[in-house]
Amino acid sequence: MNDVNESALAFSGVNKTDVVNKPFWEGPWWAHSADLRSRLREFVKRAAQGEFIRDEVTHPARDGSLHNIDFTLTPLKNDAGEVTLLIAEGRDITDFTRTKEVLKEAERRATQIIDLLPTPLSSLIGKGASLPGTRPSRSSRALRRPTSSARGTTNTPFRFTEPEGRFSLT
Repeated sequence: MNDVNESALAFSGVNKTDVVNKPFWEGPWWAHSADLRSRLREFVKRAAQGEFIRDEVTHPARDGSLHNIDFTLTPLKNDAGEVTLLIAEGRDITDFTRTKEVLKEAERRATQIIDLLPTPLSSLIGKGASLPGTRPSRSSRALRRPTSSARGTTNTPFRFTEPEGRFSLT
């Protein structure tokens, strides 16, 4: 590694002398994972051949917590097209990654709740309609009320009307 910026040093809590003139994969950003160091060595080989590399990796912060990093390795070429330098960059996407996981869990829970409804949600909001960001319920049962007749108890569908702008059962 020829040089490193202050942000990368501050993030990991090391000094420039700890990392300059050493192989990049021996830096503190990769020390927590032998697999990640191995992948980085492969990334460096591929980038040295001219390939742009992008991957999501983890780096330990100064406090020891692991952060999700959007990592890129960009080959810089001279006028003859030869790779002369590799530029490594990382953007901390930990908050984004956690938010994405929370949203996935919320969607999973919402889907479970919708699937437990006794009627397809489309009965309430219109046939073929769905709420934004949801998928149709797997349940295809219609909301029915038991009624008595000479032939015994049957299930009669509820009818939905909209008097005065409100949904009600008739």
